[in-house]
Order: sequence, then C-alpha cells, then structure tokens
Amino acid sequence: MNELDANGTCDFNNCRVSVTLDGRNAEAGERVSILFSNGEKLDFVAAGGDILLSNFDTAGMGATNLFVHNVRQAEWVEIGFGGKRHRFSLAGSAAALDAVRPWMTGGKP
Repeated sequence: MNELDANGTCDFNNCRVSVTLDGRNAEAGERVSILFSNGEKLDFVAAGGDILLSNFDTAGMGATNLFVHNVRQAEWVEIGFGGKRHRFSLAGSAAALDAVRPWMTGGKP
C-alpha cells in the first residue's frame, strides 16, 4: 500500500491485500471467503495472482476499505480459498497500521 488517508482508509491508488495459504495464492475463479470476528464478511471470486484484493476499481475499493476497517475493529480474520482456511490474529494490527502511516507519507512518527 502506498498510503492511507487521514482516517486510515484506502483511496483509489493505494491499497492491495495479498494473502497466501500453504504457500499459494488464490487462483482465478476460486471462491474466497473472509470472515472477521465482528461478523463482517467478504465472499467473492478471485481474479488470480498475488493480489487478493485491490482498490483499483470501484468494486475493489469497497472490499479493501472494508478489509482495512475491520483490521482495526476485529480480533481475528479467517480467510479461506482452494480448500484451505486460516485464522489470523489481528492483535496489534491497528497499532501497526498507525505506526507505519507516517513512514508511508514521508513523515516521521
């Protein structure tokens, strides 16, 4: 990601989410499910490649913003595709996003 805006969200030129499970990316056409501990869900068909979500189009912008928002709100996220699932702890993730934001915009913390 290049930078987050002042609210810590994505704009049209900066957010990409990459996830590998068991060393592989979601293949084109595979169903992807993302569930956050707070009940928010994303369910979509993967485009394939190393970028799972990108906000370079209108549909992707909503998904990446929802993803980043929930990284700040949820305790964990469970991601599944290709018959694999993994639950990732989000402990400290909001603090990490806040800590790197000044570096992404060229400032100092």
